[in-house]
This record gives sequence, structure tokens and C-alpha cells, in this order.
Amino acid sequence: THLQGNGTELNPLTLNVEQVKTDLELVNFVQLNNSGKIDVSLLPETPIIQENLTLQVGAPMADFDDITSALTWLKQKLILPSATVTIQVAAGTYEHASPIIFDHPNGDRIEILGDVDEPDNVKLYFPNSSGLEIAYGRNLRLFAGFHLQGNAHAEGSPSSTGVWAKGNNNVMLFPDNGSGSAKIKISDFTWGLYASLGAFVDARYIHSFNNTNSGISAYRNATIFAQQSQSYNNGYHGYRSAWGAYMHANNARSFENGSVGFYASHGSTLQAQESESYQNNYGYRAWGNAYMHINNASSAYDNTNMGIRADLNSFIYAPETTAINSGTVDIFANYDSIVHVNDGTCEDFTLDSITGNQNSTTDQIGTRGSYIIH
Repeated sequence: THLQGNGTELNPLTLNVEQVKTDLELVNFVQLNNSGKIDVSLLPETPIIQENLTLQVGAPMADFDDITSALTWLKQKLILPSATVTIQVAAGTYEHASPIIFDHPNGDRIEILGDVDEPDNVKLYFPNSSGLEIAYGRNLRLFAGFHLQGNAHAEGSPSSTGVWAKGNNNVMLFPDNGSGSAKIKISDFTWGLYASLGAFVDARYIHSFNNTNSGISAYRNATIFAQQSQSYNNGYHGYRSAWGAYMHANNARSFENGSVGFYASHGSTLQAQESESYQNNYGYRAWGNAYMHINNASSAYDNTNMGIRADLNSFIYAPETTAINSGTVDIFANYDSIVHVNDGTCEDFTLDSITGNQNSTTDQIGTRGSYIIH
């Protein structure tokens, strides 16, 4: 509703603002000054935030008991570009009966912080639900300093996600404060970190572990930056990029996962230079028109099945990569795939596991049109 009168500076109109608010059932409103600009001072209780504001959660004399309450209050506010709102959460364990839903149109001006030096000091526990869900199309300037813990291993527990960027988001989980320690920990959900439908998530230094499916997943054209991170002891994948997604996981470590340490599939890309993948079923695997880039500082070792595997028209570029101590073979290519591992260190190449007749380190083409370049 836009109210405009025809008064002049010499003969101004008078308006009973409180009566108008009551008559029109207005909740949020803005008055303009004589220059047609927003004048926050004209409002007795303004819905406009134009200066930096810190909201305290959980501490003695705090503004709110939990993050959800703070976001509910903030939902009614417009945050101007001149302001940053910080939701500061005190040390402790906070149990949530339902997910934290982040759905603010000015999310690029909101930071939600726990203890960025020791995230275990601020635990967010979700016994029957997902953790943080960022609504489609919403951005979040920063969320860091927390350990989000689910309850996915309990019998009858529903499917859950630790942090889910639902689509077309820009989300920062890493404060660039010069420290090289973990800023976010996610554990015991079905999915740890999950980005979908074009979302972008910066999750450098994240630790995602003990989830029943995958630790870190980018899906359907989403992008995740996960440099210097760790994903371990998850039921299936440590790092997963699928359906046209892109994941950047240089200097990452993936270990003790039930299926694959680093996995790219369905036309996706995964870059994991200077990474380590060990004590998984597969170390690195590309499947279905996928591309993976690892390099001479990367290594796959002590994996129970294979170190490096490419299937179904996939390409793994892995010059000088180390693949050793695998349970079956170290490097495997199948169905029109290529593994480029020039000058790599390994013990066994296999091009066609079905016939089992291409185990020589000198053969370069398999019966199914696959190549290992070494």
C-alpha cells in the first residue's frame, strides 16, 4: 500500500499514522521524508536495520534463546546494505525439534556465528530432523563455528541433512580469518553437507563424518568449494559430485568411507589435487561421462577394492598419482573410459575386469575400448 497526499510545503496535509496503520492492518511500513527517502527516525519501532547489529543467543541476558527465535524476529526486518546483522551464539548444546530454516531476503547481510576457533564448543543437536536448511534463492553471508549433530543411526530415524543449500543460493561456511582449523563440523545425519540445483557453497576446512550416506555432496549443477576439508567414516561417499555439479576439493582427505572416497558421476566434475583417499572401498571413481582431476601430490592407498576407477565414458586425469596397496587392483578403466596416470606409482593396472586378461603394465587398450595412459 502506497499513501501519497497532495499537500504542499506551505499547506501540508495532516495524517494520523497510527489510525491509518489500524485501519489498513499494516504490520511493516516505511515513511518517506521530504526528499522521498526512507527516514528511519520517523518510525517509533522501525522494521529497518541500517547500522551493524549483534543479536546475542543463549548467553546470560541474551536477546534470544536459540537461532530460530532470532531468525523469526529478524524475518520482519529489512536490512539495508549499510548494515551487517550478526547472530552470536554462546557456548553450549542447543537441541532443536525441527530444522533451522533460513529464509531471509537480505541473507547476504547476515552472519550466524558460534565459536569459529572451537566449533565443538557450540553444538546444535537435531535428534529427529535435518539441521540447517537454506531456502531456495536465499543467500547466507556466513554460518560458522558450530558442530551440527543428527541422530541418523538411531532405529527409525528419518532421512536428514546437516546443511542443505536447496538451490540458487550463495552460502559461506568459512570465515577467512587466517586460521587453518575446521570452522564447521557435521555428523550423524543421512547426508552431511548437500548443495543442489545451482547452489554455491564455500565450505573450506569443513569436517563431515559419521553420516549414513555421503559426507559432502554437490548435485544438479551445484558447486561446492571444499579445499582443506575432511570427510570420513560415512556410509557411502566422502565427496560426491553428481548430475552436472562441480566440486573443488584440493588438499582434502577422505577415509574410512563405506563406498568411495572421491566420486564423480552423471556428467559432473570433481577436482581433488593434492588429496588423499584411503581405507575406503574405492579411492577415486568417475562414472557416467564424468571428469576427475587429481595430480602427483594425490594418493590412493589401502583401499579395500580399487585405488582409481573410471567407467562409462569417463576420464580421470591423474599424472604421477600414487595408487598402491589396493585390495584388487590399483587402477581400472572400463567401458570407453580413460585414466591418464603418466609416471604414476602403482602395482597393477586393469582395463577389463570381466575377462581379466589385461593386467599387464604395457597394454594400453582394453576389450571395451578403455585406455590407461601410463
